[in-house]
Amino acid sequence: MKLRDGDNREKALIGKFGAELRQSVWAHIKMFKMRFLAILTAVVLIGWVAAVFYRSISLTRAETSHVTVTDNNQTIIEVQQTGEIVIRRTSTVTVRDTDANFGYNLTAALSANTLSGAVVEIYADSLANAQTSTCTSDSSTNPCKLTDVPTAILVTSDDTATNAAGETVVFDVKITIPAGAQIGNYTVDIAYDEEAIIPVPQPPASNASGLWVKSSTAVTGDTSNNIIIDKDDNMVAVVNKADKRTAAIDWANYDNKKWANAVTLDDSNAKYNCGGGENTCTALAYFRDYAAIGAAIPEDDVLGYWVYVPRYAYEVMRHSGIDKSVAATELFAVRFEKSTAPKKTPAVTCSSSDGTENYSGVPSHAKDYRTECGISRDYPTATPYNHSTWSTHPAFTTSTGRELNGFWVAKYELTGSATAPTVKPSLKSQVSQTVGVQYAIVKAMGVLDVNNVGGSSVSGLVQNSHNLGSYHTTQMRNDQWGAAAYLSASVYGAGVGDHKVQNNGAFSKVLQDGNGNTGIGITGCGPNPSGDETEYPILETAVTGAVDCTYSNQSLVYYSELGQLASTTHNVYGIYDMAGGAWEITAAVSNGRMGGSMPTALNANYYNNYPDNPLAIRPSWSSEGYSHYYNIDACTYQYCGGHALHEVAGVQSVYWQNQFWDGDYSWLVDGEYPWAYRGGSADYGQVSGIWAADAYNGGAWEYYSMRAVMGRL
Repeated sequence: MKLRDGDNREKALIGKFGAELRQSVWAHIKMFKMRFLAILTAVVLIGWVAAVFYRSISLTRAETSHVTVTDNNQTIIEVQQTGEIVIRRTSTVTVRDTDANFGYNLTAALSANTLSGAVVEIYADSLANAQTSTCTSDSSTNPCKLTDVPTAILVTSDDTATNAAGETVVFDVKITIPAGAQIGNYTVDIAYDEEAIIPVPQPPASNASGLWVKSSTAVTGDTSNNIIIDKDDNMVAVVNKADKRTAAIDWANYDNKKWANAVTLDDSNAKYNCGGGENTCTALAYFRDYAAIGAAIPEDDVLGYWVYVPRYAYEVMRHSGIDKSVAATELFAVRFEKSTAPKKTPAVTCSSSDGTENYSGVPSHAKDYRTECGISRDYPTATPYNHSTWSTHPAFTTSTGRELNGFWVAKYELTGSATAPTVKPSLKSQVSQTVGVQYAIVKAMGVLDVNNVGGSSVSGLVQNSHNLGSYHTTQMRNDQWGAAAYLSASVYGAGVGDHKVQNNGAFSKVLQDGNGNTGIGITGCGPNPSGDETEYPILETAVTGAVDCTYSNQSLVYYSELGQLASTTHNVYGIYDMAGGAWEITAAVSNGRMGGSMPTALNANYYNNYPDNPLAIRPSWSSEGYSHYYNIDACTYQYCGGHALHEVAGVQSVYWQNQFWDGDYSWLVDGEYPWAYRGGSADYGQVSGIWAADAYNGGAWEYYSMRAVMGRL
């Protein structure tokens, strides 16, 4: 029994020990599990924190992913973020429209109740085309919805305004979330609508130069390999945005009527980042030295648009007034030349006249200079260089004998003010200034030229207002006008049959100011359709009304189908306002008669002088006794060659006001009215045009404007 009792105690002790042992083991196991779970939890927590931290860091970098647009309404992008991030999403859409001329309107809306200061940007093909809106929210009851993002953004694969059916187009949406925003999901709804558009590039309403982007300086299409474009270091080469296919887009192609364009830029306000942070450099420094090719140049940064007229030789159609006139049905034959090429001069005429073609029935013995004088019409490639009908255009030779590769012509009539002159589209031309004031304004746009004397004193005028590096500026001469006009009337420009550079013979623009005065020009404004001569209502300083040349009504603005007809190339690359607008006073005068309007005489290199001998002497065969007409008859190549005067007379002997080509106005300077005017005021109607010439005393008038020329003149 004892044994049994002992056994029972032993069993009890063993059971107690076992229970304690089991309890201890389980306790250790439990403790181990707790520690393990704690460690595991810690590891997981650390991993989660690390992941969140890594996510935060990773989201500070730009992310790119593709989001498929499944219908024509919207797609959703979800953004989870912390800190300041930029996320770019790219959507690919297949064009479904069977019409090749269309684009897309885009809108974006960012919805978040606690997100303030977010920015949504929509891009079309390149970062230069951003349209931005800033989201603001101050409470949960005032959510952040970007419903006012600008629309009508053209979205295309090649940065043009048109797409073919089935073509793929790409747009980017960039979202910037401000620092300190609440972590969470934010939804961006992107909607797009297919919209039919005309096949003319349409810039954003707030940026006229959205059409123009920085270009390379490569020149193609020069089959003669003789075009040399001299450019000031501070000018920036530009091309039409619609032609920007690649980063290395060619600057000019004269064979395709694409004349070289460049801009002069503002250098007053530091608002760009040139490597030293924001607001460290001006527009001039940025676009000249830092901006990538293809970067759009904001209109506010542009001071002037310029077009290059390269050096060329042309076949002279009429050596002097005694030669038979030539109808406006033939192109000017043009051959581009380098300044180092031998200079060509035309052979002397053989004609003799004792009557006229078109006056009182008197027969004429005049001969066609090109076909009836036995002169070679072949472009001379060997000495002598004076035995053919060909001539190096005289505008490319200075009075001191220096030969030029070309010169830059202001794309539009002068705009802005006397102390802040600009050359820009869709603005009122500068008018109502004497020729002396005009000359002073224009020559101050470029670098000081000690030889370019003359003009009036203008208070507040600043030299080199267009921030050029070395180029000079001066008022356009008659021979320079002729050089641009002849190039226009060639295979490299608008051509023949419409030398007026207008539609159906309509003048470029007829405008009326707030006081009922007509004749004021709006730069780059095209003609009304079908020759309609309805006046366009305007105010004193800007275009207004239902029919105008601004971005509220784009049917006549310079890049529109009608607007391009006002260009010397009938496309956006030409020179505008040479037909209609305002009369342009040129630096051309009768026998040095400066007068009170030009108080200081000009250097001979900077104006055309028409001497009283042989001009101002009526030829015996001339049909008119009035000097404004018979001075044209008295013209010779030596004094008028290349000036678009006797060479473009539609009759042999001028006796009325509309006898230049296309019925343009036909006057020449004399002792009474010594200063030459070109192009025709809009209110002169059908006698205005690229060949129109008039004369006046150089005084100020609301019909008179001016044009600048730039280069190493």
